[in-house]
Amino acid sequence: MISTTFDHAVITVADLDRAIAEFSDLGFHVTPGGAHGRTAMAMVLFQDGTYIELIALQSGVLRGLLRLAGKTGLLRRILAKKPDVYRRLIAWFGSLQGPMDWCIRVEDLNEAVERWRQLGIKCLQSGAFHRTCPDGQTAKWLLGSPTSTVLPFAIEDLTDIRIRVPADPSSRHPNGALGIRSIRIAVANEQAARREFATAFQTNRIADRGCFRLGQTVIQLSENVRSNAKFELELTCDGQECTLVAANARINLVNAQPGEGLPVA
Repeated sequence: MISTTFDHAVITVADLDRAIAEFSDLGFHVTPGGAHGRTAMAMVLFQDGTYIELIALQSGVLRGLLRLAGKTGLLRRILAKKPDVYRRLIAWFGSLQGPMDWCIRVEDLNEAVERWRQLGIKCLQSGAFHRTCPDGQTAKWLLGSPTSTVLPFAIEDLTDIRIRVPADPSSRHPNGALGIRSIRIAVANEQAARREFATAFQTNRIADRGCFRLGQTVIQLSENVRSNAKFELELTCDGQECTLVAANARINLVNAQPGEGLPVA
């Protein structure tokens, strides 16, 4: 079995400063993450080690070009020829901002990708990445991904994880949010998606409602997520239960224990 933990959810935004202000107004502490390549990002960190990544292209011109290429179908045709994980990452910016992708953490990325291939799952070539953090340290990691975007992409830290995901006191949020309890992922065909997950995570214990756990986070596959969102999030909290909307993302805060009674991948 591939050793995995839920790592983070990705929300693309057009303007990072505006997104930070929007999440801050909703009672989240937002931690600047720094720049990597043509993007800049910030994090909503949680006590359970999960986080929400807010990521934006630094160039407005490039953002406009990718959006145009996405609308015309040109971007999809170009990316179909790319053999590596950049195919997945660049595709994030070819559509409207909002919930875009999610990531699992693995102990050995090469081993995980090779195992997926042995199971008949096509994978993109993995790649090495780095980000210069606001404190001057450099976080380094590897990313890998199945070709299918129904499945998550995967990360292995090459430097201490606390450089990439700092143990920040700002993980305590005024709205009481504690961690990502569940992610409800939009799929076109729930039965087919369950089969993919059962193969990728080597489990036949996916519950009838299409749920299983990665660590303390429940993964739910659903055909009923809003049509303009790739996923919806549910956060555990020790404050008032409510529904928040930021950067086109729907986020429910609930007082509940994560993953009770659900099968573990």
